[in-house]
Amino acid sequence: MKVKPFVENKESEICNDEVVSQESWQNYLKRNQSIIVDYFAGQYKSTLVCPDCNRVSITFDPFLIPSLPIPAMDYTQLSIYFIFRDSKQTPIKMKVNLFSFITVETLIKRIGAYLKIEEEEFIEMCWIKDHLICEFIDKHNVIKKFKDCDGILFMFEKFKPSPHLLYEEKNFVKAEIQIFHKSSKKPDTASKVVAYTRVFLVNLNSTFNQIHLEIYKTFRPNIKNLYKNSNRWSNFHNYFSKYEFPSDEDEEKNPSLINLDLEYKEIFLSEKKDLLPPYTLYIFTKKNEKKVILESVPFNNNLLHTIVRDCLLPEHMKFQIRFEYCVKPDELKLSVCIPDNSHQNINDVVKKNFTLQECFELFTREEKLDKDNEWYCNKCNAHKQATKKMELYKLPEILILHLKRFKTSRIGSIGSLYFPAGSTKINSFVEFPVEELDMKPFCKKKDEMSKYELIGVSNHYGEMNGGHYTAYCKNNFNGEWYEFDDTRVSKCRNEKEVVGEAAYMLFYKKKL
Repeated sequence: MKVKPFVENKESEICNDEVVSQESWQNYLKRNQSIIVDYFAGQYKSTLVCPDCNRVSITFDPFLIPSLPIPAMDYTQLSIYFIFRDSKQTPIKMKVNLFSFITVETLIKRIGAYLKIEEEEFIEMCWIKDHLICEFIDKHNVIKKFKDCDGILFMFEKFKPSPHLLYEEKNFVKAEIQIFHKSSKKPDTASKVVAYTRVFLVNLNSTFNQIHLEIYKTFRPNIKNLYKNSNRWSNFHNYFSKYEFPSDEDEEKNPSLINLDLEYKEIFLSEKKDLLPPYTLYIFTKKNEKKVILESVPFNNNLLHTIVRDCLLPEHMKFQIRFEYCVKPDELKLSVCIPDNSHQNINDVVKKNFTLQECFELFTREEKLDKDNEWYCNKCNAHKQATKKMELYKLPEILILHLKRFKTSRIGSIGSLYFPAGSTKINSFVEFPVEELDMKPFCKKKDEMSKYELIGVSNHYGEMNGGHYTAYCKNNFNGEWYEFDDTRVSKCRNEKEVVGEAAYMLFYKKKL
């Protein structure tokens, strides 16, 4: 009796894939050496990345039969509000119908392309509930998870890099602007939220003056609406400074008419003590770990980064605007939005046919681990929802592919007997090559011989509760295809017959 040595699974952080792969393969052969391994075994490369410390863990694991997911006809309908960085652009609402397995990153790219926004990395997606942000959404999440979420989806274009300035990410932090309305009974308190929170990027090298002007620029169209309707208020100028804005038409023809610094001083920094500014700007700070307070933002040339250490979060700042109690929120038009029904190219077309390439793309797609399947990071010393990417590294002589046609939604039981319940079969047609399958796009090891020819297909007809298997095999001597159905064997008229929607297992042999 042969004693097989114990071999610990090798985990590596080094960049030399070939060295780690070869060592892992030799360790595998110490316990598994047979003709099956020689012809049918290949190797995966699995990459895990910690979301907090960015530690990368790479392992190489053997496989015999890769199971490829089929992009099933599972769709998710979403309503998304998109807020442009340019406040002159009216926010839009889009309703999209997409494959449930696509990621937030893919969704952002599609919407960015549709809206002709080249800097997609400056689009942020979040959940908003009761006008406040409850969660910023990780770009690796799949949209299927949104079905059970309680809130409204928003996308923000949070920054527009100037072509004249060098953008350095380290100098910017994400910021929220919450919008409140002061109570007439207690003017020193914010009584209620009146519009959805805005998101933008703020430069830590900005002065407080520049922050004031940048935020004023965001809300300028709303302040213009307030002043435009001031003639309907009999006592408007008893509260606010008088200012005449240029018309929208004049501003469009002559942008030099806009002087933000002058406007802000006229409206907000009036020397008349009995006149109020339309709003007051505050910043969230914390003096210790428990106490979080709001402080008014001064109008001076001190740099913002001088207080960033006292901010609520080091990479995330929060501001709050409080409109005066005498402002009528409806006059500001803070939540105006128009439906956009011309975005059909964003939607996924309902498909019943897929390609083997699409199955591989879904198999190798980076994903975020569920909470029930967290990975232990030995640098953070905690379980984390890491991002995981599976790739093929070493290819076998005979490549057997399993199409995952059976989907189980829950497990049933009778006593101690457990069985799949609520299962369905995916009957989508998957087109696969017969003459030549090139695995080069899906094999990480680039010098690997990657071209295969089909030699067999196993078919499944029926559903979970009953079915029938048949097979197609290629005769190695005459090159003809034959169908095997129980005791019956018949010659195929042409090789196109072997590609059908019942295909369940595919058998490929490396081409010489």
